Amino acid sequence: MKLSRRNFLALGAGAACGGALGTMLSPLPWKLTDDLSIWTQDWPGTPHPPGGPESVEKTVCDLCPGACGLEVRKAGDRCVGIRGIAGHPVNDGGLCPLGAASLQLLYGPSRITGPLRRAGKRGEGRWKALTWRDATAEASGKLEALRRAGKAHLLALVTGRKDGVAEGLFSRFMAAFGSPNVFYPHTAWDTLSRAASLVHGADVAPGYDLEKADLVVSFGAGLLEGWGSPVASIRAHSAWTGAGGRLVQVEPRLSNTAAKADEWLAAKPGTEGALALGMAHVMIRDGLVNPAAAVAAKNLEGPQGFKALVMSRFSPEKVAKITGLSAGAVESLGRAFGKAKKPIAVWGRGQGGSAGLLRDALAVHALNVLAGRVNAAGGVMLRPADPPPLSALPAPFLDAAAIAGISKGRADYAGSRRFPLTDSLLARLPALLSEKGAEPLSALMVLGADPFHDLPEAGKAREVFGKIPFIVYFGTHFNDTARMADLVLPDNFFLESWRVAPTPPGFPRRHISLVRPVAKPFYNTRQAGDSIMEIARVMGGSMAKSFQWPEFANVLSDALGPSLPVLMKEGFREDTAVVPAAAADLSPMVAHKFLPQPLALFPRFQPPPLSGKKEEFPLLAIPVETLRLFTGQIGDPPYLVKALPDTVLVKNDLVVEINPETARKLGLSEGSAAKLSTPAGGAAVRVHLYPGIMPGLVGVPKGLGYSNSDDAFLSGRGANYEALATVAPDPDTEQDAAWATRAKITPV
Repeated sequence: MKLSRRNFLALGAGAACGGALGTMLSPLPWKLTDDLSIWTQDWPGTPHPPGGPESVEKTVCDLCPGACGLEVRKAGDRCVGIRGIAGHPVNDGGLCPLGAASLQLLYGPSRITGPLRRAGKRGEGRWKALTWRDATAEASGKLEALRRAGKAHLLALVTGRKDGVAEGLFSRFMAAFGSPNVFYPHTAWDTLSRAASLVHGADVAPGYDLEKADLVVSFGAGLLEGWGSPVASIRAHSAWTGAGGRLVQVEPRLSNTAAKADEWLAAKPGTEGALALGMAHVMIRDGLVNPAAAVAAKNLEGPQGFKALVMSRFSPEKVAKITGLSAGAVESLGRAFGKAKKPIAVWGRGQGGSAGLLRDALAVHALNVLAGRVNAAGGVMLRPADPPPLSALPAPFLDAAAIAGISKGRADYAGSRRFPLTDSLLARLPALLSEKGAEPLSALMVLGADPFHDLPEAGKAREVFGKIPFIVYFGTHFNDTARMADLVLPDNFFLESWRVAPTPPGFPRRHISLVRPVAKPFYNTRQAGDSIMEIARVMGGSMAKSFQWPEFANVLSDALGPSLPVLMKEGFREDTAVVPAAAADLSPMVAHKFLPQPLALFPRFQPPPLSGKKEEFPLLAIPVETLRLFTGQIGDPPYLVKALPDTVLVKNDLVVEINPETARKLGLSEGSAAKLSTPAGGAAVRVHLYPGIMPGLVGVPKGLGYSNSDDAFLSGRGANYEALATVAPDPDTEQDAAWATRAKITPV
């Protein structure tokens, strides 16, 4: 089946719907009452877009990996209303605040309206408009010159995700060009997949059947803050609480999830894995291990088995000293988990954007294994990992220049002897490029990401990446990275574009959705896949041979193959059942061939090393994530910025949370002006006294501090948490595993 706008419009036909937004936990109706009363007045100067016949079209939200189904109401060609699709398997009519505000992003003033070349110094925001032909010629000319000079390996690509079709096309471009340097962020979902694959000996991705569980123990997962597929997690919370299920939240701060839990355990940050092993100790000691799991789990017994390790090193008393919890709390939680009929343990701090420690993910997964909760209703579903987005396509052509460039190796050493357990170290790339003897990059392409703002130690990233001679940005909106680019090639917004949304993180079944355009491009933009293919065609030779599709829609059609008819008809394809992976098996935990020590993952509790001296920085700063603050290619739209409470933002001042006990010791009071300092930098803040955060911690809202002066709502508001955060490598994978940064706060 060929892709065409007519085919997709036919899929979206349906009865006209109202404009009500299926928001969940949204403060907008209350915060914006005054503005709405003003904006609805028919005053002179009020814009009146042309009307037309009403229609409804369907698509999928692509602003986060959640893949919620959308119904878009249109008046003529203009989108005027948006809501979730009732009955959709992911969101069932609900939307998060960002999805609800997507029309404001579609027509908002921070959209990039056409190709641009930098006309002043980097960061000044001075641009010269270009035609697409001139912009493509400039990009291809600069890149071809680099390739002719034998420096193909010095081109780097940073993407916001690794599993999209457009991202696959860019990776294909890099291979044909001759550079192995494709970088993307690693998240908790990557770590969970690695842990499950090690334990079960198969390439799997864990999903969580939360709705059917009767006890959910969350080790820092922000189930109501955007963890996994945000709306799906909120729906699951409603389902299990409605059926009498219980939620225990383990984290050092009373988050929204902790506030709505049946029990909140305030453990020290970074000690979740130790608590999980303490629970395993109680389950083994009290005979609460599932009998079938005990038989299937190899190396559970024996002098160096998992049982001996946990029983000797993770007693409730020892775990209590590590976590700050009482031994009784560890005992109680371990027994409750072992006795529940359908318990499930989940992990991935906050929204899951941090890679975290592999050993923490393994410890939490071990609980599910011991309780017999693998591939069981209400448990962990080991679904097959989604295949690479372009795996059905023929390989690109590699000429001598490409082969020579790829042989040079990666700039981050991922997959080498130095870092064997990872395929991308984006968070550590600026530091690695700064090492003595490291070869500097000559060109950088960025697709749908904002590394100048979102990488930890953002100041270091800005310094290192800012020295790269040629930067091309492909995206929909201006952000900190776009402002530092030499060439800006605007991408279509997801409501104007063909895309594929892969399985949402943490979803129990494979679920692939088709994102389709419901509006014509409002500005002079192009699908990023079309842009990179045109650059390759202009370069000619093997580059052009690798991209012989007329347009991106043809690539999408070939990549989807047999799935296309179902996606065209239904909008998504979902597995009705989970295909079980290998039987539960703990042996790879103690026999993984790539680790130098057989028991390297569980010999002791070892949090990642933090930068700075405790004497100089006696506090720990932790990120505060909510559904009202978003990072990535697009920051908060104006609706959400306006909806932020004064416990997050007061005018342009960032507000941080401190326990009253800590504040008294430091001479701080409610609303005090202060300076927050870390080994990575400092920021002016105001103080909010919050009894719901542990003493010795500072809660810092994450998702502000943009320097993008093109967005009057975001620019200059608050401070960027990532500019304060330091990198803390996982000793096993070398991914950034930090969830806290040494800090101090002083009155001003």
